[in-house]
Amino acid sequence: VHDVPLTWERGNQIPSWLQGSFIKNGPSQKKFDSEERYYSNYAGSWAKLNKITFAADGSTLFSGRMIETANYNRCVEHDKIMPSITAGPLKPNDWNALELVEGFLHLYDNTNVILWRLGPEDPEQATYIATTDYPLVNKIDPDSLAVTGSHRPPITDGISMSSCSHRT
Repeated sequence: VHDVPLTWERGNQIPSWLQGSFIKNGPSQKKFDSEERYYSNYAGSWAKLNKITFAADGSTLFSGRMIETANYNRCVEHDKIMPSITAGPLKPNDWNALELVEGFLHLYDNTNVILWRLGPEDPEQATYIATTDYPLVNKIDPDSLAVTGSHRPPITDGISMSSCSHRT
């Protein structure tokens, strides 16, 4: 959904000084309709972006979109969970040996922990990235919430599972 107007039951108004957008990513979809298997924990489930925009005219809008990574799009295309590296087992039946091999070929691209804004103050010049513990980020268009690209450090730079994704 994109820019769906929100209304308040009590008719209260949002303060006029509150303007801009708040975007948060997090786990969302645990399965696809055509199969019984599902991710056993939310850390493995597919990520979604949710955005609330407080407009200058006093209106409040909601947008939401799944983070459409290459692996997520493969699942949508097949209407089922396709093998990739996951944070936990699938239930009721985990990956078989062949699916494990296929999963390692597709790696992990589910950036469901935090969204960062990097760069200049001007939102038009900034870069927005969705991250997790895995050394890959997905670049996000803050208006449409679409994935516009991704970045994975080259293996020649070394391998690290360290990140700044989680806040304490």
